[in-house]
Amino acid sequence: MAWVLNLPAGLSATLAKTLPDYQAKINITGTPVAPYSAPVQLMIPASALARGMAVSVAPNASAKWDILPPKREAALSDVTVKGYAGRPVAEKQCVITLVNDAFGAIPEGTDITPWFTNMPAGLKAKSSAVADGAKSATAFIGGTPEETSAEAMRLTIPASRLQTGEALAADENPDAKFDIASKIPPAASVADVAVAGEAGKPIAETLAYI
Repeated sequence: MAWVLNLPAGLSATLAKTLPDYQAKINITGTPVAPYSAPVQLMIPASALARGMAVSVAPNASAKWDILPPKREAALSDVTVKGYAGRPVAEKQCVITLVNDAFGAIPEGTDITPWFTNMPAGLKAKSSAVADGAKSATAFIGGTPEETSAEAMRLTIPASRLQTGEALAADENPDAKFDIASKIPPAASVADVAVAGEAGKPIAETLAYI
């Protein structure tokens, strides 16, 4: 539509109708293809006016385009890192999946422990090999925790590892979590019993309960 001078790509504008008191109604529809932020620029064509002269519409700071970039997201797969403080845990894998962003290349075995902002001390995370432009990466989590934790994992991917160049916090997944309990020392006791007899002579069979 010629009236709208800076219509974002993917949108269309149609003159719905003219209204009393020298007003007109424009319908704007469609799917914008790129972010865009600017005041709306309008020009009423000569053909729409009785005097036959085009008129520029005065800008209005509150009449604007505010097309935002697609929302970026990061998600963690379900995983539970389970064990006891002071004991090695079985290595677990957690897949990190991106939407509207992509990883840069990451060598296999890269330490990504700092990505996990609430990783229990003693645990480490290493990355799978990740190709430039990949939408997912796998974290291998293992080690010997030095403290307890029953928290959902919290993860922020640093800006240097993403193609957008902006850090991204993963959405919290309650099923991606730590389950590290206190170390329970082994213990045993024996029930009361008296093993009586006389040196040099067999004793009667006696049961001791543990």
